[in-house]
Amino acid sequence: MASSSTAATASATTNMDQCAVCQEPCTKKCGRCKSVFYCSGEHQKSHWKSHKRSCNDVFQADQYTLHKQEFDRIAQKYGLKSDQKAGLVA
Repeated sequence: MASSSTAATASATTNMDQCAVCQEPCTKKCGRCKSVFYCSGEHQKSHWKSHKRSCNDVFQADQYTLHKQEFDRIAQKYGLKSDQKAGLVA
């Protein structure tokens, strides 16, 4: 029976995200890109220099996607089905 509880603990640990600095299980993540996890604010600060570039790339990609979705919604709402008509609005 001890082996089944050990297996359950191991599977629960693998479902949690790991701190980018110490690889301990954690639940806090980068507030901007939300793709990197940390166990403490200290680890987030110490990792920022190496994370900054990828964080900006992820954030900008997300912003582009959000703006594109909103633009498409507006184009559809006003019946601007062709790229040429939509380009006039942009």
